[in-house]
Parts: sequence; C-alpha cells; structure tokens
Amino acid sequence: MKASSEMFSQKTKASLLVSNQNGNMYTPSVYGCLASLLAQYSPQQLAGQRIGVFSYGSGFAATLYSIKVSQDATPGSSLDKIIVSVTDLKARLDSRKCISPEVFAENMTLREKTHHLANYIPQCS
Repeated sequence: MKASSEMFSQKTKASLLVSNQNGNMYTPSVYGCLASLLAQYSPQQLAGQRIGVFSYGSGFAATLYSIKVSQDATPGSSLDKIIVSVTDLKARLDSRKCISPEVFAENMTLREKTHHLANYIPQCS
C-alpha cells in the first residue's frame, strides 16, 4: 500500500467522494465515482484527458473502458454543463439529513405503497 499511496492519491482518490459517503451502490457505483472525479476538477483541467473506468461484478465479470474528455471547455460547452451539474456534489452530500432506522422504514413503506401510482404528489422528500 505504501509503495502505491502517492499514485493512488494522484489518480484515484478524487473519484471516491460518493463511495466514501454512500458506500457501495452496486450498479451505479462506477458512475458515482465518475461524478466524484468530475466534481473535483474544472472543465479546463479535464479537457482532452482520458479517464479510465473499471467495474466488476461479484468476481464473475468485469468491464474496463476509457472516456476521452472533449477538448472544448468553453462556457456552455457539453463538458462545462456536465461539470457545472456536479460542482455542488459535496454540498449535496453534506446536506443529507440523518434519520432513525424507524423513520427510514416508514419512508420505505410509503414508497412501496405509492410506487407507480398515477397523479401522486410526494408526501416527503
């Protein structure tokens, strides 16, 4: 671990904000890590870079691909819009409200009862 600590911090640590705050989300974990990475840098810092994305499932299958980031980091560009959409990611995570397991269970029961109801108006956030 010590031998790769600096490289890990340099290449991977920025992608772990959501994982460290939420734990394993299974399928969306890799995208949570991607959002975490994007939230740490400006469009200018990411323009033209390549991002390696690796995901595995239960040791049976794995996927490795790379994303080539657009060179266009101008205001209003696709890259700029994506970065702007996640710049407040840490603030959104920090604004979560801690609730008791009982309240969580009540909220889940409400979701189960109201799932797929037409014209439903949510009762809580």
